[in-house]
Amino acid sequence: MTPQSKNLHLTRALAKIANEPTPRAPKPAPKKPCRPLLLTDDQVREARRLHEFKNVSAREIELKFGLSKQYVQSLLSYQTRSKIFP
Repeated sequence: MTPQSKNLHLTRALAKIANEPTPRAPKPAPKKPCRPLLLTDDQVREARRLHEFKNVSAREIELKFGLSKQYVQSLLSYQTRSKIFP
């Protein structure tokens, strides 16, 4: 038995004796929802099409779509959203 569980056990016993409501263990934090996608599938296709077929630089794509350099690089190298082809 850990010191924390002993403490909780004693606190509940004392609360029962004093007719006080028993303290409850804190509930776990709720799961965070998944991060929303930054681009739609059509926007991903357009960005890749611009880069691969029209020789638009990654920097220009960053500025056009308002994305970070890292995200654009992973998008153009198919590390992110790899199942979407132009």
